[in-house]
Amino acid sequence: MKKEFAISYQKSWSGDGACYRQCVNLKRETFEKLKDNVLCEIALLQTKYKKERHLINTDNDMLLHLSATRLNIDNGYVFPNLTQTAFFNRYLKLNLKTDRNTYFCIIN
Repeated sequence: MKKEFAISYQKSWSGDGACYRQCVNLKRETFEKLKDNVLCEIALLQTKYKKERHLINTDNDMLLHLSATRLNIDNGYVFPNLTQTAFFNRYLKLNLKTDRNTYFCIIN
């Protein structure tokens, strides 16, 4: 049985051919909470953008990169981009190498 939050370094390839070299096991409910946090962050940044019309570049870049990839479970795996991985790492507080492509293995 796989343990939640276990980190492994087995390679996997996403549907678009990107190579991912770091894997984190997550329960589906944990992933859904993280996904909700991302959607809330995107909504906050969009609201801030509408009010100020000129976001600081880092906020604007974060908005673009957080919403760039859909966070769908594909055959038990999720392939986020680096910005999303760094965002998830803030909540998970794991020792992830955020400069590596990280994918999530959804476990029961």
